[in-house]
Amino acid sequence: MPIWVDADACPGVIKEILFRAAERAQIATTLVANQYIKTPPSKVISSIQVGQGFDVADNEIVLRVTAGDLVITGDIPLAAEVVEKGAQALSPRGESYTKETIRQRLNMRDFMETLRNSGVQTGGPATLNHTDRQTFANKLDRWIAKQDKQKKAKELDDRIRKIIEEEIRKAREKAKKNNKDDSFGLTPEALALSSEFANNKGKLPWPLEKGVIISRYGKQKHAVFAGVETFNNGVDIATDQNSTVRVIFDGTVSRIFFIKGEGKAVLINHGEYFSVYSGLKEVSVKTGDKLLSKEKIGVVVTQEQENKTELHFEIWKGYDKHDPSNWLFKAY
Repeated sequence: MPIWVDADACPGVIKEILFRAAERAQIATTLVANQYIKTPPSKVISSIQVGQGFDVADNEIVLRVTAGDLVITGDIPLAAEVVEKGAQALSPRGESYTKETIRQRLNMRDFMETLRNSGVQTGGPATLNHTDRQTFANKLDRWIAKQDKQKKAKELDDRIRKIIEEEIRKAREKAKKNNKDDSFGLTPEALALSSEFANNKGKLPWPLEKGVIISRYGKQKHAVFAGVETFNNGVDIATDQNSTVRVIFDGTVSRIFFIKGEGKAVLINHGEYFSVYSGLKEVSVKTGDKLLSKEKIGVVVTQEQENKTELHFEIWKGYDKHDPSNWLFKAY
């Protein structure tokens, strides 16, 4: 998702923070202003100069912004419009705008304007200080980290779906050759394995010997922007460094692949069910290996920059994702 900057009133120090972050994360960042804005040489940073006139730059941002984008602005009416379109808005002081806070700020702005029209000296906004800059930088970093995580989750989801489609296609072709009429094309052995897997719902061992679920399946509230939700296709389990990852049930290693910035992932077939283990630095199995429950498949990776050791774990039945917490022993 790109970043749009209401650049005419954006402080230079905030632009510098944006330039560094955009270049580091390779996120498209566009500055929109009524005047020429100098930007550093970059493939991801650009500027748009619009005509003179009140709200011309704001209107250009509203026209171009889409749901999920981030807009940097201290202009409350502009923030209201982009939030209404499903985008997120962040002020140069690091304030995250929501419909509720925007309503409060608009009321306060109208009140202050009434005072000024009555001759009361209200003074201007406080000078941007170090705390403001740090708050802005921290919230920007958290937004970028969330975008990166969502991008990796989508890549993982796409890879899993393609692998499962291939598995089902192969199973159907095999069943057709054997004159069997099964929607999934399962062999009697695979049907029995699926049945056993289903019978163990709520009793399956965890994919780690010890750990804590820190992000559950389904909709999750955004850590920075209230009212914004993301979706987790599985569960994220925090654990110790160099922890062993183990298979939760008997099965066959279907595929091993790599997600940039996340580590290796292993997909294991349990008949019509699949389990996915993502975030491994080492894999001790190979494609086609038949595994028994709790057998080691690898070692979880530690993200040094964030100082976190987490395994992302998913369960699928055919093309449908399931909440792993309903399957693992005492996960709720």
